[in-house]
Amino acid sequence: MAGFKVITEAYDAIYREALVSSSPFYRLLCAARMYEGTTSIRKWLKERCIERGVKDKLPSDPDVNQEELIKFGFDPEFVKGIRKVQDLFHKLKDMRDAIAHFLIERDGADLHVYLAEGIELERYSTAAAALLHYAHKTLEECRLFYTHKIENLRGTILPMVQNRDQFIVRASEFGLD
Repeated sequence: MAGFKVITEAYDAIYREALVSSSPFYRLLCAARMYEGTTSIRKWLKERCIERGVKDKLPSDPDVNQEELIKFGFDPEFVKGIRKVQDLFHKLKDMRDAIAHFLIERDGADLHVYLAEGIELERYSTAAAALLHYAHKTLEECRLFYTHKIENLRGTILPMVQNRDQFIVRASEFGLD
């Protein structure tokens, strides 16, 4: 069975891609892919919980700080109603779709993002930075849940008095004969 590290390696790679990309458009696509992927990770975590009898609830979708979004550069009017990362993701869906599909249909007309326009660079830079931040936060909360609630159940034996016969240390191993 693959461990959490194997499951999340692709998401970590997407995160690195986004961080080093000079394109805010590509960075937004990477952030959206990361966040979308947390659904699969949550499903995998739930299966591991069932297998191992873990009763703890999976971490919920992280809260979004509206003040932080404004500091990222969003208009205060835009951030209204955004409470969770999922809300931010859905509010940025049109931007993501416009880049992913180039043409989007709105009000019966095909529209596209003019990539060389400064205002679009600014909008996408802001959106990408915020979504990437919160997508990473979501992934890290899943990682912490796995580490604290599931991985610890692998059967690790600590060197306690009651199992001292499993941890015999001989002086000769340390050159102390």
